[in-house]
Amino acid sequence: VCRKPNDKRGRIAIGDSKALYNPAMGLRRLERGVLPFLSAGGKTPGNLDRLLAMTAYDEVSMSPGQPW
Repeated sequence: VCRKPNDKRGRIAIGDSKALYNPAMGLRRLERGVLPFLSAGGKTPGNLDRLLAMTAYDEVSMSPGQPW
């Protein structure tokens, strides 16, 4: 893994989503980092709604909840 999205060695960029997101590439860079980590934890979302449900946490209780 690395921090920079344009890694010449092809490593997966992990970092702030605002720094990794590029409108021209869409969500590709974010998916490339998030999906393998979820998969390693035994979770494979089939669509965006499931992905949000798996990754959204209530800031107060730190339990699954609604994004923002």
